[in-house]
Amino acid sequence: MKPNLVEISKIIKPKPIIIPEVKYDYSKIIFNTISLIIIVIGGYILYRRKVNKKINQIDYQNKVTGLYKEIKIYEKLLKD
Repeated sequence: MKPNLVEISKIIKPKPIIIPEVKYDYSKIIFNTISLIIIVIGGYILYRRKVNKKINQIDYQNKVTGLYKEIKIYEKLLKD
């Protein structure tokens, strides 16, 4: 018996390639970017508070000492 050549496409039928449609869900990306922006703004606010802490403390101490001096002056005027 002599072998016969047979085309492979007649034996095995090729499956059609199905390319699925890709749907992007942008809501997660938008939520993450908004959250990141909020975190960055919060970090900036905390940094500014840290920087201004010493300056505010000096200002408040000056106000208290000024008020104390005014009270002393007022007490001296009342004694006289």
